Formats: sequence, structure tokens, C-alpha cells
Amino acid sequence: MTPCLYPSQAHHPVVLLHGNLGGAEDWAGCLSAWDGTGLDCRAADLWSLPKSARRSLETAGLALTETAPQGAILVGYSLGGRLALHAFAAEPQKWRALILLSVHPGLKHEKERARRLAADRMWASRCLRLAPADFITLWNRQPALRNSGAGPRPHYDPRMVAPAFDAWSLGRQRDFRPLLHSLPVPLLWLVGERDEKFRALARECRPDAAVEVPGAGHRLLEESPARTAQLIAEFILSISCSKN
Repeated sequence: MTPCLYPSQAHHPVVLLHGNLGGAEDWAGCLSAWDGTGLDCRAADLWSLPKSARRSLETAGLALTETAPQGAILVGYSLGGRLALHAFAAEPQKWRALILLSVHPGLKHEKERARRLAADRMWASRCLRLAPADFITLWNRQPALRNSGAGPRPHYDPRMVAPAFDAWSLGRQRDFRPLLHSLPVPLLWLVGERDEKFRALARECRPDAAVEVPGAGHRLLEESPARTAQLIAEFILSISCSKN
């Protein structure tokens, strides 16, 4: 039997979506680890999406679907993972697999969504008012991000990022648990060992797909890029081999 090895049998393109305040360069550590594997990886810049795509989670999902190749593997970290869920929901048959990193599946109750939307609108106001370095200092004080790396570099454009706090708010997202429970494609859900909140969400929603990254918190791409890249590559290899 011919062994299933990179790069000859790993044909699926991989679309990478970064988190809030970040950029495509956030995947640099993973891309370096994947060098020589044959993976066809494409790191998107969410802030370069057309203005129409940045009006809502749904329009962003549609835009990502329209630009992605058929049969791609969709990978999203944090905000990027939530946009990945919307892209998958927009056209499920387009994607070969879904990989989520530190992702919230959605709030269950309307009151929770209203509170979150109000909070995100406050973040939008602060994003416009504060210098990026000061904003990131404040941003890093959130419980999920505390002691989880230095966070994004202060070179984002507040005019691009601030509106996304409202338009792409978790408060505007539907609960994706029903979709995730019946997902028709393979799923990998990575969470940091020290990220208690998001680890619990993944275990609650899809314990069969949840994998912990040892020693890491929420910011997997910053804290543990090599191990994160290894787990993603092994998953992609496994589903590539499963077709043969």
C-alpha cells in the first residue's frame, strides 16, 4: 500500500482567518512550521474585505465563500473562527473541513446577546478614541486574554477595526451549536489548556473534536504556533488519507 504522505496527497487548499485586531501575519509561525509540507495555505486579511462584506457577519461569510477555492479547508482563530462558521453556513458544500481555534460558538440567549453587543459598541468607541498601544493594554485586561501573550501589534487601522466590533459582534451571531452538532465535514477544535472558558465551550459543544494545546492560553498563534501547526497538519493529513 502506498503511504499517505505530504505533499503528493494533501491537495486541499487551506484558508486561514486571523483574529480581532490582528492580520494575516499572525499566521507566520504556523506557516514557517508548515514549510516543506506541501500545504497550500492562504492567509486572508479580514480588513481587506470589501466594505459590503464588513457590514455583517453574514456578508463577511458570503465574501469569504466567494473568494475561496472549492474543497478548501477553512481555519479560523477567535473572530476569524466565528467568521469561518458564517462562511461554512453560507455554502456548506464548498468546504472540505473546518478547523476552529479558540472560538465561541455563539450565545444562547437574547439577553446575553444584547449585553455583548452593548459591550462591543463600547469597545468600538474606545478603539477610535485611544491610541492603539493604549487600547491593546486595555484589551489585554480581559479575563480570557490575561496572561496569554502580548497580543496584536499596535499597527491596525482604527477606522477599519472599530466598525467590526459592532458589525461582527458576538452579540449579532446566532448560536451555531445545532450546526456544529450535525456538521457534515470533519472538525478540529483547538483550545489552549489554560483557556478555561473556551475549553469548556468546545467540550460542551463538540467534545469529540476538542483538542487541547498544552501550556497555552487563548492566543494559540502567539503562544504555541509550532504545536498548533503540528496539530492542524496532522488533522489535514488524516482527512487526506481517509479519502484514499
